[in-house]
Amino acid sequence: MDSLMARPLEMTDQLSRKLRVMQFLSRINEGNTLDCTFESQGSATPLESALTVLESLSQETQIPQEDVERVHTSLREMLVVTCIKSGEFEKAKKMLNKYFPKALSGERRVLMSLAQQKCSSHAALEEVTYEEFRKEMLHFSESLLPSSEPFLFKVHS
Repeated sequence: MDSLMARPLEMTDQLSRKLRVMQFLSRINEGNTLDCTFESQGSATPLESALTVLESLSQETQIPQEDVERVHTSLREMLVVTCIKSGEFEKAKKMLNKYFPKALSGERRVLMSLAQQKCSSHAALEEVTYEEFRKEMLHFSESLLPSSEPFLFKVHS
């Protein structure tokens, strides 16, 4: 994807948006695999990388701020939940401290408690499955690309 963004093609706003959405979805698709990396430095998880792509999308295109905030929050929450479910408790604590405000909201408090107790099963972790999260992110992505013909079909033709 990165090489497509750097190609010397005529980069229209629509093409740029489609490529960014594809970048975003590829990171979401691999998001529950914490050791998969997309960035050249290799330290960011796929969902952290998706946050970066979301920031680029929101700067390059007109996306309602409430949609950006909703997706941003969902990404951060799923990042922490994925770390906890994968048994990466130290990483979960690091992500909580990095992406959530210092104030101990109810959800943050529960997630921090689970990470500190090294507990990977709790009702709070089962509220949203990764598959539901993927569907939510796909729905958001589709809202950015109002097109009747699939993008990859057009590229292949």
